[in-house]
Order: sequence, then structure tokens, then C-alpha cells
Amino acid sequence: MQQKKRQYLKFDIAEQTKVDDQLVIETQNTFYHMTVLDPSNRKVRLAGGSYWPQATEVEIFTRDLQKGLSMVVLESTQKKVVTTSPIVGIEYLPA
Repeated sequence: MQQKKRQYLKFDIAEQTKVDDQLVIETQNTFYHMTVLDPSNRKVRLAGGSYWPQATEVEIFTRDLQKGLSMVVLESTQKKVVTTSPIVGIEYLPA
């Protein structure tokens, strides 16, 4: 069975996802692929762009992912905080 893709202008990981759901976030500069690990704490496995060529466990600080706003990401293993370019699209693929 094919997964149903849904497009969003605004998305709250903690409220709208469950473990293993996937999101594709398109920013002005790149695409990021996420797999949800812990929705309530906004922990995901993230891949994409020059910062995450390999899937890496991170925390999304941005409460609402929203078109026109940037995404703020904490990579705790390297104590690195990254702010992306503004989001232009959000695609949600439920597990």
C-alpha cells in the first residue's frame, strides 16, 4: 500500500506525529528528511544539507515548523545549534 503524503504550511511535531512518521522539509537551500524518534521531545533522525549528509539524531527546537520560518536544530553530540534557511514546504508521511 502506498503512503499518503500530505502537504502542510504549519506543523507541530509534538502534537501531530508518532514514532517512525517521516517528514520532508524543503527550505530555500535544501531538503531535510526526518524520521520521528520521540515526538513529545521533538527528537528526530535528520539527514540533508551540508550539516547532515548522514542521518543524525537531533532535537528540533522550533515548536511549529511553518512555511516562511527557519528551523532551529540542536545536535547534542557536537553541541551544535543550526538555523536553516526559511521553510518553503512540509511533507508528512505517516508510518
